[in-house]
Amino acid sequence: MDFAQPHNQLAGPTVQSNLKPVPTPATDTDPLTATLRSASNAALATALGSSTFAASDFPESHIPRQDLITPGALVVIFETYESLSFVYAARSAVFSNRNGVFHHDDFIGKPFGSKLQVS
Repeated sequence: MDFAQPHNQLAGPTVQSNLKPVPTPATDTDPLTATLRSASNAALATALGSSTFAASDFPESHIPRQDLITPGALVVIFETYESLSFVYAARSAVFSNRNGVFHHDDFIGKPFGSKLQVS
């Protein structure tokens, strides 16, 4: 997880659903309505962790999407099926591993997911 990059707070599907507890009236004459209200509030409490929260208390956080690798972007390097490395792309920088030497300038400007060969 990259905590160095800025994260955006967005109103995701949970917030847009406007979920909130159903208020209980002072007098509830219909037992079926009371049972449904109670079950609905219990399900919401289970989903959100407490009946005192509303979905708007849980905005979604994510890193802004980019299509191309830019300087400063976090790049995940798949070396093998069992080995990953992480680098921040920087002009004139070099990443070396057992497969060779990779110049950052070679992958800056390329789409994420590109394959590179040793130069």
